[in-house]
Parts: sequence; structure tokens; C-alpha cells
Amino acid sequence: MKKLSNLSLIIIILMTLSCSAVKETSTEENSTPVQVEENEGNELNYDILKKEVLDGAGEEGIKQGVIKIDNNQDFVALVNKMNSVNDEVKTEELIRNVHFFKDHVLLFVFDEVRGSRGYELKIGDITEYSEKIQVNVNIQSPQGPSAEVMSQPYMILQIPLTDKPVVSNFNEQ
Repeated sequence: MKKLSNLSLIIIILMTLSCSAVKETSTEENSTPVQVEENEGNELNYDILKKEVLDGAGEEGIKQGVIKIDNNQDFVALVNKMNSVNDEVKTEELIRNVHFFKDHVLLFVFDEVRGSRGYELKIGDITEYSEKIQVNVNIQSPQGPSAEVMSQPYMILQIPLTDKPVVSNFNEQ
């Protein structure tokens, strides 16, 4: 009986040692952790549909991050939220010659609310892994004097259709 429990202990130890560690990352405090893969992914092609700023001084209630939109109902809800203070987004501009939700999804990329204009979002890369899409966003600070108006830079991107979750990484430059 003692040999059997020693053998069980050895098997458990070997199984534990053979498992690799998995890192977890999250872009929001209340979001679900996503496993980060250590292998290389495939860089995705994307189109920039719009690059602007929200001028509602943060009253729209949109936090820094990337929101994946893959259906018309969520699209209308987010655009309405963006337009809740000022009429910022004209949907006619976006839907011209775009077949999203059939073969593409939209990524709405939002910076934090800034105390002045002049901040610019630039996509470093968008990489597809087996379990997620990783969006790396570079934030360029104003170059020279800028108006001291609270604003929130944003971009709307189009990527190929996917059902994978999107995680983001924002880097100030």
C-alpha cells in the first residue's frame, strides 16, 4: 500500500513538472483573463475607416481600449453612445462600400480622455493567434503647442471576420 501511494505521489509530481506555465493578461480591471501564447502569430491586414476625436470631454463614458463589433445592433448602440454628446460619427461615411459583419468585423480603438488635442493613435500591428487577436496601439503625444480641450482620440478599423476575442496593448511614445 505504501508503494502505491509513493508511486501516486511521483506521478503527480512528474505531471506537474511537465505542464508549462501559462501567463494571463487583461486590458481592463473587470475583464476575463486571456491566455497569452508564447508562439508567433500571423499579422492581420486591416483598413482604417475613420480616425478622429470625440469632443464630449469624456461624457460619452467610453474607456480606453478596443471594442470588437460584429453585428448591426452593437454597431448602432456604440455609435449612439459616441454621438450622445456631439454628433461625432456619421454612419453613412462608414457603410459606403463596406461589407462588414458578412466578411469583416469592426474594431473601435479608443484612447483615454486627454486634457488637450494633438494626441494621435497609430496601430503598431494586429496579430492573430490561435485563441485571440492582439492589437498593439501606439499613442503619439502632441508635437508642439496644442489646444487645451478635453478630447478622446479614436479609430475605426476593419479586419477579416473572426470570432476570437480581442485584447489590446497601448504604448505611449
